[in-house]
Amino acid sequence: MLARLTQIPRNYYLFAVGWFAVLLGVQAGWYSIPSSAASSFGSASLQLSEHAAIGWEFAVRAGLLCYAGLAVAALRGTVVFRRRVIGAGWLLLLLTLAFPYVMNHWYPEYGLDTRVIYRQVDRVVDDMEAGLNWQHFDWRESRIIMTQMPPDTLSATVFEDEWGVKAALPEYQTHVLQNVLGYSNEFLNSVGKGWIFAILGLILTILPARWLIPVSAEAERSPRLWPMFVVVLAGLLIPKWLAYYYVDQGKTRYAAGNWHEAADDWRRAAFWNPGVDYALPYFADLGEMAQAKECVACPEWPLFELAKAVRTGNYARAEQLAGEPLTQRLVEMPAYRYWLSAVFLEYGVQAFNAGQYGLAEELWNKTLVQMPTSAMAWYGLSLVYLKYKQFERAAEAINQVVALQKFVNFRKMTVSGQYWATKSWAAFRRDDPVAAHQLYTKYLTPDSWK
Repeated sequence: MLARLTQIPRNYYLFAVGWFAVLLGVQAGWYSIPSSAASSFGSASLQLSEHAAIGWEFAVRAGLLCYAGLAVAALRGTVVFRRRVIGAGWLLLLLTLAFPYVMNHWYPEYGLDTRVIYRQVDRVVDDMEAGLNWQHFDWRESRIIMTQMPPDTLSATVFEDEWGVKAALPEYQTHVLQNVLGYSNEFLNSVGKGWIFAILGLILTILPARWLIPVSAEAERSPRLWPMFVVVLAGLLIPKWLAYYYVDQGKTRYAAGNWHEAADDWRRAAFWNPGVDYALPYFADLGEMAQAKECVACPEWPLFELAKAVRTGNYARAEQLAGEPLTQRLVEMPAYRYWLSAVFLEYGVQAFNAGQYGLAEELWNKTLVQMPTSAMAWYGLSLVYLKYKQFERAAEAINQVVALQKFVNFRKMTVSGQYWATKSWAAFRRDDPVAAHQLYTKYLTPDSWK
């Protein structure tokens, strides 16, 4: 039996591995980590479960499933049928590689939730490490939050990949490619396993197909890949080019004082790149135009003042503006909850650092209403509860950060260690020294930091 198995060509084994990888790609998770976080942390209606992007994911999965069946059927099919199956495999591979682009470009909220988790977990860890490194007093009593909000947090889509002359320089190529396809750190740290399995499986079934599937000399030519490649690449690049063109043209007209034309150009840019609708600076410029025209009915009117307050760090004013009637009508805007949660979060940081712990707690709870997956809000609440000596509640809050970092495949030991240390303090406070010792032992054991 073993001898017969060794006589089977290696390409058959390679094909079998690829075929099973394709099936794994169909059933495994794709870009679903933020929606998983939503079901764990809060209102799914605020998150991703009802997005139209699910249709694209379903279509790619269905295509992979059909391909898996056709690939096996091609073993006994006609030469023409076999070649078409190979061509379908190449097309599916191109579409699968384009998957993150579609998610990040046409459904920006799908990736924005991931970006919020990724950057806020990173910020939590930086702040913890800064506290451990620089403070020489009991941080439970005197702790302040040192880190600042990243400057592009409210920009969502930043046209940093300006495709001018510099885009042709070698040092910009990787950067531009990442921006075009959406292969950002946030994506690569949170992408579902199904996407990876699908790419691996398609490659392992396509490449050995020429040797595994016997074909006539006439059909030995590779499928005509260039038309598929051109079509897929055009689908990726043309919307990017058009969006950048309208943004650039709008900036020129805005500088020249042609505000009506500039506003029209920027709205066209938002059509070709929906991520623009999540950038507060974009709406701030439109709001400035609305105020200059005294267009009180324009929905962008209050966003100029809101953006100015955020830009100057006056989050108390920004929070006040968020409660005014003119701003309240913006609640239907898809990006509004991101901006509002950022305002509440940063105002809470300022209040906490000023010793206003009750106000900070209130603001961070308001943050979690808008963004249940805000790692910084959970972290801030843990610090407030530590101030109050409510160690159990502090441990529960920091455990939310531990869970959130898993959604982006982080393994930051500082966060996990702080969870076990806080649990130990809670046990000691309830007069359970045995449990306190066991929990503190876990804090000192890196294997438990998961």
